[in-house]
Amino acid sequence: MKDRSPLSRQIAFSAPVLVLFVVCLFLFGGKPPSSDDNPKPGDSTDLVSVSKEGAKLTNIEVITVASKTLEQDVRVTGQILYPPDTTVKISPRLQGRVKQVLVRVGDSVGEGQTLAILDSVDAATARTTASQNENLLRLADLNLQKAQRQFDLGTPEVTAAQAALDQAKTAKIWAKDAFDKITLQAKIGGFTEKPIEDAENALVAAKSTFSQAESDLTLAQKDLGRKKQLFEIGVASKSDLEISQDTFEKAEASEEAAKETVRLADQAVVREQKAFKSHLYADQQVNQSRATYEQADLQEKAAERALLITKAAIRTALEQAKSDFRMAKFTAENSGRQMSLLGQPNADGTFEIKSPISGVVTERFVGPGQVVDQSQMTPWQMFTIANADKVWVEASIYEQDLSVVSDGDEVKIEVGGVPNKIFRGRILHIAPAIDKTSRALHVRAEIDNKGRQLKDGMYADVTILLPKGRPEIAIPLSAVVHDQDYDAVYIAESGDYKKRVIHIGGQRDGQVFITSGLTVGEKIVSHGAIFVGHDTSGD
Repeated sequence: MKDRSPLSRQIAFSAPVLVLFVVCLFLFGGKPPSSDDNPKPGDSTDLVSVSKEGAKLTNIEVITVASKTLEQDVRVTGQILYPPDTTVKISPRLQGRVKQVLVRVGDSVGEGQTLAILDSVDAATARTTASQNENLLRLADLNLQKAQRQFDLGTPEVTAAQAALDQAKTAKIWAKDAFDKITLQAKIGGFTEKPIEDAENALVAAKSTFSQAESDLTLAQKDLGRKKQLFEIGVASKSDLEISQDTFEKAEASEEAAKETVRLADQAVVREQKAFKSHLYADQQVNQSRATYEQADLQEKAAERALLITKAAIRTALEQAKSDFRMAKFTAENSGRQMSLLGQPNADGTFEIKSPISGVVTERFVGPGQVVDQSQMTPWQMFTIANADKVWVEASIYEQDLSVVSDGDEVKIEVGGVPNKIFRGRILHIAPAIDKTSRALHVRAEIDNKGRQLKDGMYADVTILLPKGRPEIAIPLSAVVHDQDYDAVYIAESGDYKKRVIHIGGQRDGQVFITSGLTVGEKIVSHGAIFVGHDTSGD
């Protein structure tokens, strides 16, 4: 094991040394060295002379500077810890009574293995709710499929509305065609004098009828006169007279009616002539045809609106079905996630507490019959499972080791509980700052523990295996003197000594590495250097 004290604390004065120091003040000769406010490695002061008696009295020893490779392994004491990221504390998911506990502390368990069985009313309620939500989801899915088919294929109402629209479009096409033709006919004067001709023909027929009626009346009148004469002379009977009288009256009425017909027919001729001259019939036909077309256009638009309203109804039904399905799916998925978090409780309300990882039961806080409730923290946790296939060992190193220890360095440990066995691993983490109290730096290594022989809390002897470096200049720690803010050695030259500033790179087992200020082959004071340079006899 190496010395753990900082370099600045290596110089300590005991009572005998103080006595020797006072003696040396009278034995040494020479001048005190000059000082430099900011000396650099390699800087030297004036020579210091030491008498043979003084050198012998202070036991000054001189060695030749050489290079060597020192053992660099770092040995410290550490503690075994189970990694927090491989340790799981299992808490109750809901209120329930412990029905059965299947593991004990120290048992090895696999991932998914049942640790305990709980009986819970809340679990039964959750299972029932999940089943109801699944049924609602299936129903919503069926409704969505039905609404989609209706939207794709249409409904009887949509079919009827589409047929009405097709009929309205056809009627509009025919009405438009008729309107265009009549309008064109009116523009080119296509309407003839036929109505006038018809009225004149009717007048001629009426006059002919009137002439016939007049002729019939004349004959009836003559026949009545003759029958009267014959009746008077007794040749004709009274009944014959009455028949002739009746025939006369009818003829007279027919003649009046025919006369009136002639008058009306004559007025009709005049009226038709006036209508033809004023284009009355052409305007009437055009207006009537336009009205028919406009009515057909309105009927088509109404049929289009009716079809859109009917389709909008089934589209609204489809969107509502989609919304219902999404909501039912979301609710069912939430229930599924809740069931998964609860450990998939059975229909009878029991559910299994399972281990999420493989490991060892390190703590158990429940027993059969105990009521657990996470909300009330009775208890807060049921089990602690730790995966001990790999463990951590935490140790502390000191400032002089900082330059040689790094992430990934190999580590071997030995523990008293497992004698004659070495466990190996590598450094995972080095703390970014030194502990202000202990002046130590915490390091953490990961160790394979397949046999799970290393237990949480064990103390371990830790060896950090460092790579062997190239030979460097190394001198005894006793050769170094500390003067204010720099380190120095005394160079031996023919019985005299010269103080030279050096730079120290590291320290191992009572030896220090020199990075600048010395070369191989030079001679330095290795023992008694603290007495050199304090003589005042030369003043």
